[in-house]
Amino acid sequence: MPEDKEMLDASVQKDAVDAGSATPQKKKSAAHIDRPLMPRKSSSRAVFWLMLIIVALGCGGWWGYKTYFAELTQSKETRIVCYVELDGFDAPNEVGLTHPFSTEIEDIQRRYKAAKIPLLKDQEEKDKVLVLAKARLQETEKKQSDTEVEYRELKGRMQAALEARREKTKGIWAGSAERFGGELAEKKAAFRQTIEARVKEMKIEWPEQFDVDEPDVIVSAFRLALYHLPKTVDKSKELAWAESQLGAWRNFEKDWHGRREELRKQAEENQSLIDPELSGLQARVDELNKEIVPLGEAVSKARAECSEAEAAHRISMSTTPEELFQQFQEELRSLPQKRTIAPAARLDDYRFIFSHLERHPEASSGNFMVFLRVSKNGEEHWGFEPVSIGEGREASIRFSSETLHKVKDLIDGAAVASQP
Repeated sequence: MPEDKEMLDASVQKDAVDAGSATPQKKKSAAHIDRPLMPRKSSSRAVFWLMLIIVALGCGGWWGYKTYFAELTQSKETRIVCYVELDGFDAPNEVGLTHPFSTEIEDIQRRYKAAKIPLLKDQEEKDKVLVLAKARLQETEKKQSDTEVEYRELKGRMQAALEARREKTKGIWAGSAERFGGELAEKKAAFRQTIEARVKEMKIEWPEQFDVDEPDVIVSAFRLALYHLPKTVDKSKELAWAESQLGAWRNFEKDWHGRREELRKQAEENQSLIDPELSGLQARVDELNKEIVPLGEAVSKARAECSEAEAAHRISMSTTPEELFQQFQEELRSLPQKRTIAPAARLDDYRFIFSHLERHPEASSGNFMVFLRVSKNGEEHWGFEPVSIGEGREASIRFSSETLHKVKDLIDGAAVASQP
């Protein structure tokens, strides 16, 4: 616009007047020489280098700052502090950081159960077979023993009955037999004396050594001796006398035999009174004899069956439930060592620490488990506490009596380790 242009021109003129009215410059000496200003190109270069230095210093400061704080962060320790608050337990035997092994424990529980159930079932069956075999053997042996006892008892009773019969028969004959024998001997001696007296009276020749006692023989000898008598002697009379003597003897002998037969009948009657008892005893003995042999065979068979049952039982008991439990317990006790990453350092009896876990390649971060092994009254207990580890962080866990498990319960399946 014209007005603006006029204003601009006025401003320029004013500046010129001001410049003309200024104090005039003094004349410079020869020694003083006016130096020209720095060229524009040199000034730009200096600014560039200055700016470059400033940027370099900024980058270096930034890098140093970053490095400082990175080292500060990395130098922070990763650790776990464990507090063991137990009542009535001994000081802990072992504290370790482990990988979780609940799956392995469950596998042991499953395999233990799979081995224990058929073992117990087989042993129970073998026990039943052995018990039955022993019962059969005991029953058979008892029956055999009772039979043998009864047999011996009956034999004893038979022996006693026979002895009683002999004693009674002996009592019947004891006096009578002696009396009968003496009477017969006396009669024979009297008969001989009568004949010999007649021989002497008749002066008949008679053998000096005549020791015969039988009346028939004596009378026969007397008949022969009568042939040597003189004819004046009446031989028929003597023969009739001898026959009368022999007849008297025969009458006596008949009576003697009759009385002896009567005595024999009495003995038979006594014998018949005892025979029924002996017959009954003998019948029972015969029955027992028939039973004894089969019983002996049955006992032998029962003993063989019992021996077989005992052998099978010994085989089934070659691994007892206690031994089986011990095998799996040893396997279980080896798990912590296999899964342990780092042991804890003991601060005191009830405080433990895992320090500088950031230096451990397996324990720098992640989910883990802290394992505790401790005893109470000689019985081993385990504790499991899950823990999560972060780099440069500190974690703390606490074990209490309520969180512990008996080792036997872990094997039986009554307890399971915590799975983080």
